[in-house]
Amino acid sequence: MKQAQIKIRILPIAKAEIARLQKDNLSLQEENHSLREENLKQAQELLYYKRLFYGRRSERRIPDHPDGQLFIPFGQESIPEETSDIKPLVEEIQVASYTRRNRARRESRKLRREEIPADIERRTRVIEPEGIDLEKTTRIGEDVREILHYILCCPEEARSLLFLRR
Repeated sequence: MKQAQIKIRILPIAKAEIARLQKDNLSLQEENHSLREENLKQAQELLYYKRLFYGRRSERRIPDHPDGQLFIPFGQESIPEETSDIKPLVEEIQVASYTRRNRARRESRKLRREEIPADIERRTRVIEPEGIDLEKTTRIGEDVREILHYILCCPEEARSLLFLRR
């Protein structure tokens, strides 16, 4: 009889405790969900700033949406058409890369020297490595440089020195 009376007294207390624990559980789940969303937002923001700081500069302005260049349609029948907001960005990137390539070509052309005319006297100096038996070794390659020397007293006697470094 005493056990039944104890159960009857404890039952409302246990039900109230269960209800309180369920409310606490629900509030903790909501808080967990909001913290996960905030964490995801901060991770995306960090990724954005890392790409901005360390990434390629030409891809900085491409919008992130599924219609973009990097979208691969797995399981779809057709590929979506390019949107109007991406076309100007792609054209801008293509123009920038074209001008960058042409600038590099122009600069490489500037560095080239004209050939020394054939009627100028040429003298050749061969520079061999010291302390090596040349009969027992195999030559891998050689560095060829041609330098034009002007003689100040008589400029018509310009000569070319050809250095062969082996």
